[in-house]
Parts: sequence; structure tokens; C-alpha cells
Amino acid sequence: MINLLPDFQKEVVRVEYKHRMLIVGVLFVLLTIVIATVSLFPSYLISKTKYVTLKERADVLKEEEKKANTAGVSLIVKDVSEKLSLLNIGKKDTDVGTLISKLVDNADSSVKIMSITYEKRGATAKVDIAGVAEKRESMIAFIEKLKKDEYFSEVYSPVSNLVKESNISFNIQIGITP
Repeated sequence: MINLLPDFQKEVVRVEYKHRMLIVGVLFVLLTIVIATVSLFPSYLISKTKYVTLKERADVLKEEEKKANTAGVSLIVKDVSEKLSLLNIGKKDTDVGTLISKLVDNADSSVKIMSITYEKRGATAKVDIAGVAEKRESMIAFIEKLKKDEYFSEVYSPVSNLVKESNISFNIQIGITP
């Protein structure tokens, strides 16, 4: 085959060919990007709406959690208030510490108080004392001191407390009224 084109024309054709190939390649890449964008756009919209929905739900749950924590704290405060009101002994406004100190002050060294149970019943209160006395006389003296104390309205000691002579396990019930 005979070369009919001069060399400079051949060079112009080659440059023009490279430009066309470059344009086709760029158009192919751009077309691929446009097709990918168009095909991914619905997925993006769905993801975006799900994100917004989940964020709103998270905010609602946080608010509910705050309300639940507040309600939980208010329940705890109410419970503690009720328990504290149980410890209030009527109109005397006397606390349990005063009650315990009066019981301990009336007991001498031969009377050991093992337990004190306090129960409020409306306007009155009941105290059960369990303990051990070395001798019957010391236990009787302790009961008499409690009966003489104006703080206690009623002192009850069962007869079974008086059976033994020494190392007596006793139970005493005391009533307190305002």
C-alpha cells in the first residue's frame, strides 16, 4: 500500500484520533458516574428517611427515659417519705433515737437489750424489746423504771419472764401514745 498522506497530515490524524479516544473515554466515565448516581439515589433517599426516623425515635426514647428516671426518683422519694412518716411518733415529734436512748438509760448493766422492734399503729406506737437479764430482780427493776417513765403509756411483761431466777430471756411490750 502506498502512503498517500504526507507525514505532517499523518501526525494531525493521530492527534485527532487521540483526542476523539480521550473524549469517548471521558464521556464513558461521566456516563458511568451519572448512571451510578441515578441508580443509587433511591437507596440514598430511603437511607436518609430511615436515619431521620431512627433519630426521632431515639429522641423520644431519651425523653421517656428521663421521665421514667424522674418518675423512679419521685417514687423513691415518696417511699422514703412514707417510711420516715412511720418513724414519727404522733404529735410528740419524738424520733426513734430518743426512744432508744430512753430504753437504754432505764436499763442497768445487768440488763442487756438484744433487739428493739418499733411499729406505728395510727396515732399510737408499739415497741417490743427482747433481751437478757442476769437476775430476776434486775429485770423487775428495769420494768418498774419503764412504768414510771412518762414517755411510755403502757408497759406489759408476760408472766413467763419471771419463771427463771438467772439469765432470763425476756420480752417486753411498750405502748406509746401522743
